[in-house]
Amino acid sequence: DGWAGEGEGMRKEERWGWARAGALAVALYAVAVWRAREELAVAAEYDGRWQRAAASEEQRAVRDAMRHAWHAYAAHAWGKDNLMPLSKTPGTPVFDLAATLLDGVDTLFLMDLEVEYVAARAWIAHDLALDPPRFVNTFETVIRCLGGLLGAYTLSRDKIFLEKATELGYRLLPAFEKSPTGIPFRDVNLRTGAVRVDDVPLSEATTVQLELRALAQLSGEPRFAAAADRAMCAVERLVPRSGLVESRLNATNGALLRDKVTFGARGDSYYEYLLKQWLLTRQEDGRFWALYDDAIRGLCSSGMLQRTQDGELFVAEIVSGQLSPKMDHLVCFLPGTLLLGAFYQRSFETSAAQATNEAIHPRSLEVDYSHEEFHTLALELLETCVRMYERTATGLAPEIVWFNVVAPRGRGMQIRAQDAHSLKRPETLESLYLLCRLLPERCAYSRSKAWRIFSAFQRYARVDSGGYASIQNVQQLPPVHLDNQETFFVAETLKYLYLLFSADAGFLSPADAALVLNTEAHFLSSFRPASQPAGSAPPPAVPRYACRAS
Repeated sequence: DGWAGEGEGMRKEERWGWARAGALAVALYAVAVWRAREELAVAAEYDGRWQRAAASEEQRAVRDAMRHAWHAYAAHAWGKDNLMPLSKTPGTPVFDLAATLLDGVDTLFLMDLEVEYVAARAWIAHDLALDPPRFVNTFETVIRCLGGLLGAYTLSRDKIFLEKATELGYRLLPAFEKSPTGIPFRDVNLRTGAVRVDDVPLSEATTVQLELRALAQLSGEPRFAAAADRAMCAVERLVPRSGLVESRLNATNGALLRDKVTFGARGDSYYEYLLKQWLLTRQEDGRFWALYDDAIRGLCSSGMLQRTQDGELFVAEIVSGQLSPKMDHLVCFLPGTLLLGAFYQRSFETSAAQATNEAIHPRSLEVDYSHEEFHTLALELLETCVRMYERTATGLAPEIVWFNVVAPRGRGMQIRAQDAHSLKRPETLESLYLLCRLLPERCAYSRSKAWRIFSAFQRYARVDSGGYASIQNVQQLPPVHLDNQETFFVAETLKYLYLLFSADAGFLSPADAALVLNTEAHFLSSFRPASQPAGSAPPPAVPRYACRAS
């Protein structure tokens, strides 16, 4: 009994401690709201920014989920990188840059969560310090923090976001400019400019170009574009004829390190950004399309596309020259990218006869596959991604699935215990969103599947006291929660859901050539690359992409 009483006392003291910490966080959040409201011009400019169709019932449900996730972050981790929703504390610092806040502020703006948005905007304006005395991952900082600031600027046109983005861009430059090859070092210290780790995943070296080139265009600073181009050129020299690249690089000597060829972790967004870099230049810089086209041709001819006995199409990996039937959930970006490429390829097929400028179109635009065939490929891959959800007890997809091409029907998709967790990733929802917007006749399918995924989040990942947890094993009921809320859940997962359920088909559409989504679902404005200056004309901020000797 004595022990029980003491334990109860400790629990009471602990509850009082959490209560005091929660009250302090709420007070700080309230101060941020008040400070933001003092900036009446900002609030007035925000009101009525988007004139669009009224939110649908599904959008209102997604917005409520965003509010539930955000309020928990504001109450227990305001100004910190991430939230641990079970323990109601900030997670271990990764960036010391309020990553959830920077990654999610444009989602708040997009969803018309005005009170939350103006508080976040005020904190960024007055309290954000971009020089933490720590090493940060270059790639993650670019796509989440820099990308988040640029995305907020794209939507709001509020100059504070561009000012902060420019400062952060300068602090990231040593990762690129200290590299002897142009391939960025994996980590950079934002205060000292020190760099470390020259063993760099392919995806990390090549998923920074959109953000840096967009920042160069907006800020007028050519060093950002030069950093992006040096990294891209260093990788382009290593691309084999197949278009498929090993997934590890060395920033010091510029060599490929034998690893694996994959459209999953370490390789995924390299292929995504080949297409999107072309889109960022309003489809004028054809070198990017050529690289993308080579890669997709290579995928189709490499044997990586495999089928189970059920006919499920999946993308295998090539490990040491051998096919491995492993597919990450990350691969589920690919159906959407294929649809996006096919959408613009269709214009190629109708205008190739007029393409005569070799500087813009560096080779024939003939392709081996029509856009209809890529639609079919994308739809089949997307159906496999959807089944990764539908085949589990919780209706949530695992991090990784394995396939057995000779197993009896119904047993071709397999989940191993160590791969069974769910982080509530966005890739399948991203592809469902792109399917709906690029092929409107498939919207009913996309929305039906997306709603089932969202309902599973609500049923199994939602923490009643605030926030959304990850799931330890998607096959276990009731599920065991993991104490983390990833920043991409508010930046991407909920954003794609909200956009997918919009009744306004033209609102922020991927068919709009003026906008490009980065890999963290932040909108960037596209631009036409400048030609080389003539006479005394000032140098362009972003010249046409070209590989030059380092």
